Amino acid sequence: MRLTLLLVLPLMLLCSVARADWFLAPESRTLATHRYLPPLLAEGAFITTHFGTRQGITSLRIPDVVTRGRKRDLRATGFTQAFDVGVKLYECVGLFATASGTVKAGLDASSAFELGAVLDAGFQLGGVVRLFRFAQIGSELSVRFAGGLATESELQVKPIVEAAQEANLALLVTPGRNRQLLGSFHFAQTILPSLGLQTAVTLRGTRSTLRPFSASDARRQDETRDDFAVELALALSFDAASFGVPLALMPEYQLTRESLTVRNGAKLELDYRTQRLGAGLYYTGRDDLILGAGVLAALNLEQDRLQWSAADGSRQRSGSPSEVRAHFTFRYVW
Repeated sequence: MRLTLLLVLPLMLLCSVARADWFLAPESRTLATHRYLPPLLAEGAFITTHFGTRQGITSLRIPDVVTRGRKRDLRATGFTQAFDVGVKLYECVGLFATASGTVKAGLDASSAFELGAVLDAGFQLGGVVRLFRFAQIGSELSVRFAGGLATESELQVKPIVEAAQEANLALLVTPGRNRQLLGSFHFAQTILPSLGLQTAVTLRGTRSTLRPFSASDARRQDETRDDFAVELALALSFDAASFGVPLALMPEYQLTRESLTVRNGAKLELDYRTQRLGAGLYYTGRDDLILGAGVLAALNLEQDRLQWSAADGSRQRSGSPSEVRAHFTFRYVW
């Protein structure tokens, strides 16, 4: 009981101090008459009680891969599904949970042989605390923290064939799991009644453990990957509701800098940058309902770039991989 009071009372005091206009009781995701939408590339600064789902299709392209003596583009396609729940505990404190899954497989024979198929699923639990909110001037800043677990299964055909092993399911499937911790700051600023800017800075750490099949050793190897990432996301929303049109357009941008350390008997360190672009069109005719469709494009996916040994013994690399995702978003806010 004492521990509960020690945790709750400071948060209640923080809420009272951080919210300079606490007596106005404004709408949770409205600042200076601009109603904000949840971005695709990062969470928003707002604390709401809601349930949402996002589903769509994904397509990965890896260009300039030499297979069977020919250079060609490899493609994998699949489906994604995600759910998110938010609970507003107090004026500036909330909890959230997310769950997601993706299944993706090579689109043609060459792609299926080289890329195989991937099935991953995971969840996150976390909290959000509002640091300050000034609704009349249109500013809000929040901090989020979360932890998550995920499992991944890769169906690999190529290493089994190269090792001349019988293609049984135990060897084809590569099991994996990862643990993740993240913390982030989220800021929203109203520029005009019809125009709002959202930014997010995220620090993310992930440890993954895999047991891939090694064609050279004809056995499984333990592999550990430690990934630390810094992400900067921007979203600019234009709401035409003030002009009598219940639609909003929101372009987005995200820059990710990652440091990856791979340990599988040897130690390999990699640093790379990934850029993501997105845009969504949303219905804004109701305060409690968010409906929309969006497209995301990820560029320079260095972690998906393929390497192989040429006939002369030199190491060759594929072109820069990219991925496109199309989403449908539904969220109901109480």
